[in-house]
Amino acid sequence: MNYNLDQLNNKLTVFQKGNITIIDLKDILYLQCSGNLTYIHLCIDQYPITVSKLLLRFEEELSQYGFIRVNRNTLVNITKIRELRKTKKNHIILVNGEILAVSRRNYYKIQRTYREK
Repeated sequence: MNYNLDQLNNKLTVFQKGNITIIDLKDILYLQCSGNLTYIHLCIDQYPITVSKLLLRFEEELSQYGFIRVNRNTLVNITKIRELRKTKKNHIILVNGEILAVSRRNYYKIQRTYREK
C-alpha cells in the first residue's frame, strides 16, 4: 500500500453545526464513529470534534494519507502509532499513550504496513 505521508500541507475540511473547521492532517490522532457521527480526536485538543459523517467516507478520503482502519469503528493516523502489541487482545499505543483495540485481521494489515516502510 502506498501512502502519501506528507501530511504537512494537507488539510481536512469538516462541517459541524453550521461552522466550517479546517484541520491539519498531522494533528489528527484517530477518528472514531458511533452511528452516523464521527469523533475526530486531535493531538492538541482535549475534546474531539463531532461531525455528522460516516467513518467510511473519512476512510475513503484519508486512506491515501496514511490513515488505516484498526477496527470496525476506528481509523488511525499511522504516523501517530507508537507501538503495536499482540496479546490475547491486540492493541496499538498512540504517541499520547492512548490504547486502542485492533481487530485480528487489521492487526496483520498494520504489521505488514510497518514492514513495508
